[in-house]
Amino acid sequence: MTTDQQRGILSPLLLSSIGMVLLYLLGDILYIPDGYELAIMSDCMDGVSFIDCSSIHMGFRPPLMSVLAWPFGWEGIPLLSILSLAVTAALLGTSTQSYAVWIGILALFCTQNHPIISDARSLLPCFVFGGWLVISEEMITAKKAFWMSFLIGLGIWIRPEGLLGILLFVPFVLFFHFKHRYWIGLGTLLPCILWFLWLSYLAQTWTWSPRYWEGYMLASWEIMPKRIMMQLGGMGLYNTPMREIWMESEPIPTTTVLAFDSYIDWMKLVVARNWVLWTTGAISFVYLIYHRIRVGWALMGILSINCIAALIPQARDPAFAESNFLLSHLALMSALSLGSAHLFSSKIFLSCLLPISITFLNPSHEIERGLEHTSKGLSASTWIQKNSAKDSLWISSYENAPIIWLAQRNWKQWEDPWHPIHEPHYRITTHLDVFDVGQELCPNQKLEAFFEDAHKTQPAWVAIYSCAP
Repeated sequence: MTTDQQRGILSPLLLSSIGMVLLYLLGDILYIPDGYELAIMSDCMDGVSFIDCSSIHMGFRPPLMSVLAWPFGWEGIPLLSILSLAVTAALLGTSTQSYAVWIGILALFCTQNHPIISDARSLLPCFVFGGWLVISEEMITAKKAFWMSFLIGLGIWIRPEGLLGILLFVPFVLFFHFKHRYWIGLGTLLPCILWFLWLSYLAQTWTWSPRYWEGYMLASWEIMPKRIMMQLGGMGLYNTPMREIWMESEPIPTTTVLAFDSYIDWMKLVVARNWVLWTTGAISFVYLIYHRIRVGWALMGILSINCIAALIPQARDPAFAESNFLLSHLALMSALSLGSAHLFSSKIFLSCLLPISITFLNPSHEIERGLEHTSKGLSASTWIQKNSAKDSLWISSYENAPIIWLAQRNWKQWEDPWHPIHEPHYRITTHLDVFDVGQELCPNQKLEAFFEDAHKTQPAWVAIYSCAP
């Protein structure tokens, strides 16, 4: 290995290490139900978990992050989220040969304005950028063409929008590196074929969708209230009796209606929430394209992934608008950092200062924390750990499951009236629940603990019941 090759390897590793430390010290890590479920999937891979793994559908979410996190336990999910963002920044710095670009990208995550979502959304960038940035190189080998395409293909094992990333990537890369078309095709198709085979194996039928049974749930919304059917059919990893019936039935086709009016309204909201970043990023894209800086086209491709994915209503989550546009925000900040480095090439201080300043000037948005991170939620988790056996069974709605998961107790979603639980268990109900069927299914339930936040204008409380049928 030559000295230049060694530097090419050591530089990203060094930058990633520095980035991880900064992100850990200055970043704001946010846990959401998706991240908890990925941790549970990782926990169930060896069959040893506080959750009943026999009731978990291991294909509910793309599993690559869970696989990578398995050696580290539950801490693996936030660790991989931080590592991915640091590596992404390092890749940008090394591919453009500018430390200012790396510093500018990292600044986006070292403030309270942009919490680091501890789930697969944060893992995807290092794979996407790792593949797309190769497009900016004038000449690449067949080996590099294969591996960059393989990285992009692995995105489908991380997040659903990974498939859209593949569809956008292929025409881009073929335009610049058509002579490697066979290696590019092999690299992108191989992960997709394995994904298709793995899902079909789990479903015991040919399918491309990890949630192939949802056609029945969508059809049921026409005759039943949506929230009730979501509870009966299950809202997460846990397979309810109703979902098991759907899974054993022949899948029915589903259609997605693209409502362009609501899409435009959503994009206006997203841009308005971060108008400083979008405005300066757009100006930077114009600058890069005007000066024919090739990496600008790669960044535009990355920017478009989240923007196009938002056409699907499921990709619009008001609670986590920033996380659903993480790739786009990264691309905007990358363009800003790269443009600054190019404009002030001889003044490293100015090229670093501009993107960092934009990061702090961008409007700050307080994201509401999950109930499990509030004082009453933490008190409930502590009570559960101190006053219940490790093998005890806990029932709640999906919204309240993180309280039980943090206490590391076996959780099941509220059962339906046709499948009551005939063993002793506990129940949790909170102000988040739309309805509570606990009293009907267990008339002799006993209130064990009650936690209330009296300082809020809206009622906020957690109630814990024991039930001995």
